[in-house]
Formats: sequence, C-alpha cells, structure tokens
Amino acid sequence: MNLDQLSEELNQCMNYEYESAYYYLAACDYCRAIDLEGFANFFVKQAEEEYSDAQKLFDFIDKYGGRVKVKETNGLKANIASLEEAFQVAFDYEHKLTEEAYNLFSKVEGENKESIIDFLKEFADHQVEEEHLIEDILARVESLNKDDEKLHKLDQELLQIH
Repeated sequence: MNLDQLSEELNQCMNYEYESAYYYLAACDYCRAIDLEGFANFFVKQAEEEYSDAQKLFDFIDKYGGRVKVKETNGLKANIASLEEAFQVAFDYEHKLTEEAYNLFSKVEGENKESIIDFLKEFADHQVEEEHLIEDILARVESLNKDDEKLHKLDQELLQIH
C-alpha cells in the first residue's frame, strides 16, 4: 500500500473518530435531558477518548508525510429517542471503526513498515476494547427492563468513570 492510499484510509478513520466524538456529545446531551448524569459522564468521557484517538491518527498521518483531510460531519445522528438507541448507535460507530482498523491493518501487515504496523495493531486492539465496553453497557441497559432502581444504580456507577 502506498503512502497516498494509507493516508486516505487513515483520514477516513480519523474523520469517523471525530464524528463519533460529536455523536457521544449528542448522547451526553440526551442523558442530561433525562437526568442521568452518570450516563452523561460516560458519554463525555467517550467523546474525549474519540477525540484523542482522532488526534493520534491526525498526528500519525502528518508524521509520515501524508495529507490530513478533515471533512464536514453531515448526517450525524443527533436526535436520540432512548437510552438503548444511544448505546446501539454508539456500538455501531465503534463496530464500524473496529472493522476499518482491522481492514487497514490487514492491508499493511505483510509490508515491511514496522512502525505503521505497530500503530495500526495498537489502534485495532484499542477499538476492540471500546466496542466491547459499549456492547457490555448496551446489554446491561437492555436488561434493565425499565427498572428505575437498577437504571439509577448503573447511572451512579458510570458517574464514577474518570
């Protein structure tokens, strides 16, 4: 894979990370509107994480002489109707990024570019962790069955995330 192709695909991942960060802020707003500060805290932390990941990609593209291309975020899902939907969309974002990360990693794995391979492997592994975290919380939210006591217990648990 040449530098232009790699740069293009890394830019796609970077922009998706930025878009995910914006989505997480929309989910935070939804949670605050329904007085679930722990869930809001969780989504703020996820937004910060996504932004940080995007910045790592930004810096990596620049470091290797690629052209960083930040694009507009159109079609962003911002109207959230339920807590389940907030986490399902978050899971969909993380799952797509995981697929992109492994796809990109597989394209350069056989090439003799160790620092790029190391970076992409770390990126892919991180995405798997993020996807599993969201999937776990989604399963917990779905299992609550409108049990306010359990919902608020989970909300308090998420409030402790730093």
